[in-house]
Amino acid sequence: KPDTTPVHEEHPIMPTQPYQPTEKEQQEMGEMGALMDASDKKLWKEHPPMPEDYGIGEQERKPQAVAAQQPLLSLYDLFGFSEAERSQITPKKKSKRSLKQTAPVRQLDLFAQPSTLKKKETAPETAHGGETTLKQYHTIKEKHPGTLLLFREGDTYKAFGEDAKRISSILGTTLIQTGRTDETGFPVPALDMNLKQLVRAGQRVTIGEALKTPQAEKKQELAEPIQPRPYEGALADYLKAGSLVMDKGQAGFLKERYRDRAVFMPLQLNSTQQAKTEAYIQLRDEYHRLYNYEASELQENKELRQSMNEWYDSFVKRFGFLNDRKNLE
Repeated sequence: KPDTTPVHEEHPIMPTQPYQPTEKEQQEMGEMGALMDASDKKLWKEHPPMPEDYGIGEQERKPQAVAAQQPLLSLYDLFGFSEAERSQITPKKKSKRSLKQTAPVRQLDLFAQPSTLKKKETAPETAHGGETTLKQYHTIKEKHPGTLLLFREGDTYKAFGEDAKRISSILGTTLIQTGRTDETGFPVPALDMNLKQLVRAGQRVTIGEALKTPQAEKKQELAEPIQPRPYEGALADYLKAGSLVMDKGQAGFLKERYRDRAVFMPLQLNSTQQAKTEAYIQLRDEYHRLYNYEASELQENKELRQSMNEWYDSFVKRFGFLNDRKNLE
């Protein structure tokens, strides 16, 4: 029989609209989700899953070793080594010594003083600058007027005052100021060459030597205390803060360096260190004179080169090479 159910054409069935939860329902569902999440984490922590839960057997859990694949082309093949050559090559074993960490080498100062050095330890030495040297110099000068006096002190021939200015102009040596007096000098091995040059310039020369004065070093320390003072020497361009210099016969360094003045800090040195410092300063100054001349004139100066070599040979002969261990301790 045909369906005789009436069709309601005036009110068709509309599709269901998505349900929109209220704000309170959303809050309750959020709290419910947080509670379930905390419950799952607690259950997971108390009863962690085991491999048996997923049907994994004991043998399946063991990792299978993967065979290492040999390279298609080795370095021996790349460089064309034969089988005989390959058998002769054995890798070098690392030395156990190379694994040990060596302590860093501490760079010592060229003129560092030993910590065990006694302040009162002095030895009879020749006078180092100051009034004693000048007094001896002028005593000999009075006996030989009208001549240039070369006064030997240690490994150096020195001249002071007007003699120093004249010798410096003829030989080209460095002219420095010691207190209120000009001073110049050169190493002992250069005497023959410089003496001939002075005689060719028409000068008469007298050679003297400093007398041994055991108390000279002590008197100098009393006259010049170990404290900063204004530097009275010539300020060359290469002298910076920390450079070794001589001032009034004392060895020290420039504690502060300004454009036209500097602060001098004396060093308390024994006789050997004092002589080494003076020789080093002379060698350094001679090097800078040679460098500045050849850099500006663009030509070789054989006399300055020979003079610097003599200063260097004199230093090496007495103290050894500059970078020797004994000069660093």
